Amino acid sequence: MAGFIAIGVFSAKTPSNQTEDKVKKENWSIGSFVDDFGEKTGVKFIHNAIKINGKFSNSATNNSNLKVDFIISKKDVGIELYEYNSSLAHFLDFYNIQIQVQDKNGVRTEFKGTISNAGKRIGIAGQEQNRKIIIGILKAVGIVKFRISVSSSGNVMSNYAFDINADGFDTQYNQL
Repeated sequence: MAGFIAIGVFSAKTPSNQTEDKVKKENWSIGSFVDDFGEKTGVKFIHNAIKINGKFSNSATNNSNLKVDFIISKKDVGIELYEYNSSLAHFLDFYNIQIQVQDKNGVRTEFKGTISNAGKRIGIAGQEQNRKIIIGILKAVGIVKFRISVSSSGNVMSNYAFDINADGFDTQYNQL
């Protein structure tokens, strides 16, 4: 079974001497998927080029540091959550994932999440329609807020909260 690996360069911050347009563009970067041999497949994706910070809580911790990576292609929206800024969260297939997104105008939309990439990535259920909604929210630029709740058998196990700067997303997405 062939797998895909996302490659890209992630920058922790943008130098302060760059123009505003360059900073907006550098919030997001384009990468390429590679096959099992490390060769580019020709399929591109967008990822956050700057660190997205947030907080998470579960039964063991409250408001601990969170790092978030987005991997967005023409077919998928993927979110990877790194608890304590370094430990990639893993999810089981039977977990219930609820994703709430608030756009720059305060409009809230809720999605059911899916589990992919061996439990390491959260996706969006109802992929095509909901992917278009999220892409539209990100293309509208500004600050977008995400809240993700993970539960099992009706019991909330973890909550994740983070805000992203969508400036420059539209320019990069149009290059896919």
